[in-house]
Amino acid sequence: MALFRKLGGWAGLIRLDIVTLAFAFRHPATPWYVRGLCLLGVAYLLSPVNLASYFIPLVGMIDDALIVAGVIWLALRLMPAQAREESQVRAKAWLARFKTWLRNGALVVVLYVLVFGGGLLYLLWHLLGS
Repeated sequence: MALFRKLGGWAGLIRLDIVTLAFAFRHPATPWYVRGLCLLGVAYLLSPVNLASYFIPLVGMIDDALIVAGVIWLALRLMPAQAREESQVRAKAWLARFKTWLRNGALVVVLYVLVFGGGLLYLLWHLLGS
């Protein structure tokens, strides 16, 4: 159970770092080489050509994870402190809004299923009962 909690914490940090880089990409103080590094990382992820093949189980995925983690780490270290801090504040606010939006969206889906599912059951009850 503690392992899943740790993995969830790491996933949250990676999510924050990725959103921080997305905001930093558009920040005027972010240097061109950091933007280029971010583009190279995304291009590598989307590219069908990889350094390690997917034919060997897990090696291709581990390769992608290590390269992307390295790109994130390097881009955050090369970025000026002001741009990183401002982007991180914006990323935290965006993620907080997204969590609320996701929770509200899930509630809408559940209500939708309950209302239309209940209506369908009501209709079937009256059609089969008569």
